[in-house]
Parts: sequence; structure tokens; C-alpha cells
Amino acid sequence: MNRRALQLGIIAIIVIAVVAGAVYYMTQEGERGELLVYVYDSFMAYGKEGEKKLDTLIRSFEEKYNINVTVKKFDSAQDAYNAVLNEIELGKKTADVIIGITPSLAAEGKKKGIFEKIDVDVSNVNRTVMSILDPEGYVIPLDYSYLAMIVDTDRLNVTDLSLEDFALSSELASKLIVINPTTSGTGLEFLYWQYAYYEYILGENWTVWWKSIINKAYVASSWSSAFDIFYGDQNRPIMVSYATDPAYSYYFYNSTNLRAFVSHHEGYYYGWMYVEGVAVIKGTEHLKEAKLFVEYLLSEDFQKEIPLNNWMYPVIPVALPEAYKYALDTSKVIPLNDKIPPESIEALKKYLTVEWLKIIKE
Repeated sequence: MNRRALQLGIIAIIVIAVVAGAVYYMTQEGERGELLVYVYDSFMAYGKEGEKKLDTLIRSFEEKYNINVTVKKFDSAQDAYNAVLNEIELGKKTADVIIGITPSLAAEGKKKGIFEKIDVDVSNVNRTVMSILDPEGYVIPLDYSYLAMIVDTDRLNVTDLSLEDFALSSELASKLIVINPTTSGTGLEFLYWQYAYYEYILGENWTVWWKSIINKAYVASSWSSAFDIFYGDQNRPIMVSYATDPAYSYYFYNSTNLRAFVSHHEGYYYGWMYVEGVAVIKGTEHLKEAKLFVEYLLSEDFQKEIPLNNWMYPVIPVALPEAYKYALDTSKVIPLNDKIPPESIEALKKYLTVEWLKIIKE
């Protein structure tokens, strides 16, 4: 073979290799899956990395499974859920997966038929949390905590507190920040807690409490606005929040001034478990990718990041960080969620919110 022929042969081999590589690359890129996820904007955003943490976790999933994930954030899980409903009704493209579904949203969404039941392994998931969120498994739990009354003991030195104390003391009620149940998921879950405690434990009409405190307590529109008021108004050292708040305060500020309280009556403690879950939207064209994403959210790689970034408890067995020693010990707290079964929570939501609005307008 002469030199000219050899050169042409080498060039041909290089061209073939380049073309083959380009075809392979384009094929691989074309095979990448797609996934659209709706989530509330503060999900996994309260750690040292802020919002970047969720981005990092999403990138890990993308790289592992060769799937492009687009995350659309909303002010609240309720807003994300409403967006899905509106887009379905209008025939527009909507989410494949939605994060932040609470028991009331789960019940409503199942009734409307917008969730796709998927076959994922939940054998390692907390059974109590599953039964509270959705026993049928259309919505899979991601994390949970207990609601609590959080007190800044630097401003108000209390060692004992229960819900009924606010109805009995105008001064105490004037220091409280509650959250509007018609605009906030946290506010709604607190309303369930207060209702169940008064109706089933104290045997009293639930409206008595609200009528006693409504003109004294501050009603915030959201948890974040309540948080701002809690730290900005020296006269409001009590807010409705979560049992893990003292752990957050210790972790970031090395502070032990926050204390969390649930209700107690005749030697027993009663609280309300706040559960968040993930659901796949019915009719998604990316069911395989959605299933992989839900499995990733339930993996140890993701669940171990929940305590210090979302300040909730993981739903699978994961070692908790040291800061959680300062969270409220919920081992003896009786969850009142079973007083309101999932099948009746949607109707109760309508009743409670309508009656609540009447009370605040009186």
C-alpha cells in the first residue's frame, strides 16, 4: 500500500469514528428521559446550602438515571396542587410528579382521580405515617413531624403549655401567632389538631377555643409570615409551628431558647402528625421516570438529607443528627389523626374552614 492510500485509509477510519461517536452521542442524548416536578419553594431549602441542596440532589438523580428533571416551584403545596387541577381542566401540560401532598390534598386528589397509583417498594416506610397520609398508596409519604406550639423562653418563661391554656388566659392568647387555615397547609393541619383535641379529648365544641382567642391572637397568612412575626415582634413569642424547631435553632445558632409543646390532658400528650407525600399525576407520559424518581426520594441517599434540610423526620430508618436531641420528644405523643379518617377529611375541611371564616368575621 502506497503512502497516499495509507493516508486516505487513516482519514476514512477517523471520519467513521467521528461519525459513529456523534451518532452514539445523539442517540444517548435522545434516550434521556424527561420529568416535570411541581414542589413548594421551601422544600429542602432550610439547610446550610439553602435552595442549592435540592438542586444538588436532583442532579444526582439525573446523572444516575439519565433523566432530565425540570422543577417548577410554587409558594405552597396547595398552589402546586391547584396548578395541576387547572392545567388538567384546560388540557395543558402539567406535572408528572408533585411533592408536598398532605392528607387532605391526598383525599381530594384521589376523589378527583388525578393521582396514578404506582408500584414502589414501601416495605421500609413508617407504617403509621402511611396510614395517616393514604392507606391505599396513591400518595407516598416523604417526611413527617408533629405540629407544636413553639415558645421563645427568652421572652416568655413557661415550662408547661396546652391548647386550652390560651382560651383561659387573654394575656397568653395575645402572645400567640396562629396561621390562616384557608391560605396555609400548616394552618389547616393545626385546625384539624385543635378540632380533634377539643371534640374528642376534652369533649367540648371546637369553636369555643377560636371564639376565645381570635381577637387576641395574630392570624398570619402563611408559616413563613408567622415566622417573620415571631422573630420580629417582641410581644409575640409563641407561634404554631413544628416539633423540630428547637433542633433547627440549636443547629444554626447554638441556641436552646426555643421549646415545643403539644396538648396534654389527664397525664397524656396529644398532637397532630403533619405528613408530606409525593404523587404521580395520572396520565403522565413519563411513568417509568416518575416511578424511579419516587424510589429515589425514598432512598437513604435522599432521606438522610431531610432532617437538616427540611427539618422533618425521614420516613425510613435513618440515623438522626445530634441537633435532634433538642427537638420535642414525640415518643409519648398520641397522634390524633386517627380521629379523622382519610375518607372524611375532605368534607371536614370544608366544614371547618367555612365555620372558621364565620368566627373571624364576627
